[in-house]
Amino acid sequence: MSLIPKCRRFSLVCALLVSLAALMSVASAPLHAADGNVFRLKADDRVALIGATFIERDRHYGYFESMIRINHPGMPLSFRNMAWPGDTTHVRLRPLNYGSFEENLAKQNPSVVMASYGVNDAFEGEHQLEKFLAGYRETLSIFEKLKLRTLIIAPPPFESIPGAPYNLEPQNQSLQTFVNATGQLAEEEKVSFANLFQSMYHPEEPTPYPLTDNGLHFTEFGYWKVSQVLAEQLGYNSPEWSISISAGKRKVDRKGVRIRDLQSTTSAVTFNAIDDQLPLVAPDSSPAGVELPHRRTLTVANLTPGNYTLLIDQQEILSGSADQWAKGMILDQGPQFEQAKQLRQEVVFKNDMFFFKWRAHNGEYIYGRRASVSDNWDPTKDGGNSGNPSFPKEMAEMQRLMEESDVKASRLSKPLSHQFILIRK
Repeated sequence: MSLIPKCRRFSLVCALLVSLAALMSVASAPLHAADGNVFRLKADDRVALIGATFIERDRHYGYFESMIRINHPGMPLSFRNMAWPGDTTHVRLRPLNYGSFEENLAKQNPSVVMASYGVNDAFEGEHQLEKFLAGYRETLSIFEKLKLRTLIIAPPPFESIPGAPYNLEPQNQSLQTFVNATGQLAEEEKVSFANLFQSMYHPEEPTPYPLTDNGLHFTEFGYWKVSQVLAEQLGYNSPEWSISISAGKRKVDRKGVRIRDLQSTTSAVTFNAIDDQLPLVAPDSSPAGVELPHRRTLTVANLTPGNYTLLIDQQEILSGSADQWAKGMILDQGPQFEQAKQLRQEVVFKNDMFFFKWRAHNGEYIYGRRASVSDNWDPTKDGGNSGNPSFPKEMAEMQRLMEESDVKASRLSKPLSHQFILIRK
C-alpha cells in the first residue's frame, strides 16, 4: 500500500494542529492595536463599564458606547455604565446596604467588562503602586470568577491648561508608571489592553483645542476625541467614506459605502447607498475651526457646466458648481448623521434610566434604613417615611425602558439605504 495518502493525512493533521495553536494564541493574547488584533463583541453581549470618574462621566455623552455600537452595526448588545467617581482598585465606598462591588456587578449579568483605573491611584503616588496592582489583581479575579471577557483601558493623560495655577505634568509622570504596570499586568493575566495614555501623551505637542475643562475632567468634545483614540486602540478600521463618479459613465470608486442602482448622465446622477457604518458625529460644542477627521467626500466629474444640488432622500443637502463637484464636496449632514445623533441620544437616555435605578437619589428608602417597615417600627426612631409601595413598579418600568432602549440602540446602529440625487438647478 502506498504511503503517500498517510503522509498527506499526517501533514493535514499537523497543519490543523498548528492552525489551532495559532488561533488559541491569538485568542488568549492581550489586545494591542499595533498587533492587528481587534476587540470584537458577540451578539447579545452584555457589557459592563467599570472604573472611576473618567468612565462615569461619559454616561452624560454616550460616546464610548456609541462608538462601539457603530463598529458592530445592528448587533444586539447592552451596556451598563457602573463606574463610580472616586473609585480605585482597592477602595470602593458605597452606601449602607448597597451591596458589594461583586454583588452589584453580578446582578447585571454581564458577559464583557471594560475596566479603567489609575487616575485616582496615581494621585496617591508611586509608592502605592503595589497596592494598586494588588487591588487590580483582586478585581480581575472577580471578573474571572464571573467568567467575563475583560478589556483593561489605560486612562488618558492629564491635560496641561495654559494659565492654570497648577501643574499636572508631575501627575502624568506618576500616571505613566501606573499605566506601564497595568500593561504588564494585562500581559500576565492574558486580558486585552487598550492604552489611551500612550496614544494621547505628547507633552511636546499639546493639543490645539482643550479636551478637558480643568486638565482632568473631559468635556463633551473631549470624550468625542477620546472615543476615536479608543476605536484605534481596539483595532477598528478608520471610517473612511468617499464616492467618486464620472458623470455619464457607470464607473464608481468608493470607500466605506456600497452603491447600487447607479444612473448617470452629464447633467444628473442618481444612486442608492448604504454606509458600512455610521459616522461618529462631532458634538455641536466642538471648538470653532477644529479640523474634523474622516470627512465624507462626494466627487462627480464631467458634469455639464452649471450649478448642481444634492438631495438625499429628497432632502436638500448642499449645492455647488460643476467644478466644485469635480474637486469633491464635503458631506457633513444628512440622514446618516441624524441617525447617528439619534443613536447617541438613545444611549444617553438609557444611561440616565440606569443611573436613576442603580444610584437612586432616595436610596435610603430603596435599600437603606427606611427601605421596609419592620414589625417593631417606630416612626419617632426609625424615620417617618419608611419604604414606598410605588418603588417596585417604578423600578420595573425603568428596567423595561432600559431594555427597550437597548433594542432601539442596536437597531439605530445599523446603516440604512439612502437615495442620492444630484441634479442641475
